[in-house]
Amino acid sequence: MARLITLTFMPIYQYNCGDCQKRVDVFFRSVSAAASKEAICPQCRGKSLTRVMSTFSRNRSLLQRLDNVDHVHEASRLLGNDPSAFYHWAKQQGKEWDESLGTNWEELAERTLAGEDPAERIDADYTFRYHVEEKKYQLEKEANPKAFADSEYEDPYKEYFDRPVQDTSSSSAD
Repeated sequence: MARLITLTFMPIYQYNCGDCQKRVDVFFRSVSAAASKEAICPQCRGKSLTRVMSTFSRNRSLLQRLDNVDHVHEASRLLGNDPSAFYHWAKQQGKEWDESLGTNWEELAERTLAGEDPAERIDADYTFRYHVEEKKYQLEKEANPKAFADSEYEDPYKEYFDRPVQDTSSSSAD
């Protein structure tokens, strides 16, 4: 014998209270109750509430997040050689990316705040972009190993990091 399962949603709506000037959540037992009953502020018991759009989030994979990185915008936030701009930029990048990319931006931010001038601050935007692209490459390779095994597709940054260092200084000790 099959049982019919009914799902009941109990909505929570957000309101701005005109009396106490706070944003509050109001719970209703059903959607029809929310439509028929007047909302009352749980903070001040006021009745001048205006319903507002609730915030929501969407879970995205690491690869989707990396695809949405705007490198030009991130580079523009560095404001040239300003240590303060680097501190704020590196602090934010560290919070968002250090664990995922295996970077140490938060540590670099703290070192900058302490008065150090870490060498990593030079071309930080390029270094950040490299770490993002390298991680994307790794994730794509893990997700579709056959595509990478059957082709001669290589790391897009290999030529920049796997070439021998050439001495460009002119030695005129003849």
